[in-house]
Amino acid sequence: MSAKKYKGFTLIELLAVIAIIGILAAMLLPALEGAKLRAQRTQCLSNLRQLQTGWLMYCNECNDSLPDNPKLPAANGDPAWVYGNVSVSSDATNLDLIRAGQIYSYSGSVGIYNCPALYDLPDNRQSPPITYRVRSYSMNCYMNGQDIGNSHGGLPAGLYRVNIKLTGIRTPGPSSAMIFLEEGPFSIDDGDFGFCPSGLPDYGPVNQWYNIPTTVHRGSNFTFADGHVEFHHWVNPETYGIKTVNYTDLSSDHADLRWIQNALATY
Repeated sequence: MSAKKYKGFTLIELLAVIAIIGILAAMLLPALEGAKLRAQRTQCLSNLRQLQTGWLMYCNECNDSLPDNPKLPAANGDPAWVYGNVSVSSDATNLDLIRAGQIYSYSGSVGIYNCPALYDLPDNRQSPPITYRVRSYSMNCYMNGQDIGNSHGGLPAGLYRVNIKLTGIRTPGPSSAMIFLEEGPFSIDDGDFGFCPSGLPDYGPVNQWYNIPTTVHRGSNFTFADGHVEFHHWVNPETYGIKTVNYTDLSSDHADLRWIQNALATY
């Protein structure tokens, strides 16, 4: 009785199978990557929601006063919502600078100060470059910070108002008044997000981006004074090309720039 023979795959058949697997992988990988980015964006929104809740708790327990948001606060003196300059290597990984801030005891976790999405690192502003940082969020400079319109935008002093009380946030109202946002990795330093109002209708218009929000999600996540958080998709293609601070907006309608300017809450 002869032994039963089994026919194996030919080389051409194996190559065909490998090619099919390659095609399927090419089709699936973008979908998997997209799902990963959506999950990171959701976690980022959750982090910001917790941070915003801590901000509101501070306001409620401190007689309606907003947390301090100074430019480059001294860790041994100036009160501030957060300390440190994360464009400097020694501060970029220093969790104590987060714990020393005014709202940390209300937020309760150092992990919520950073977006989990793949950040555009290394940051080459330092040598050697910064490859990791513990904070990627900043606060609107008009929330107990500084009047960038006057100090940087050439607009008259007193035209815009820096908010110091929660009940003083009026135009726009709390549901449209920006508090925290994700700042671009080549822009972030201290906890103050410096941005200038447009000056319209009587002055300007100021078409300058000073600090830059991130584009890692094809948009950026924001919190607002009423406590809600939202994702805002950038609509101008030119916004995705911004790679430096103090950038003159090149879009025709300045839609992304104006959206942020209108959310500064300066009246």
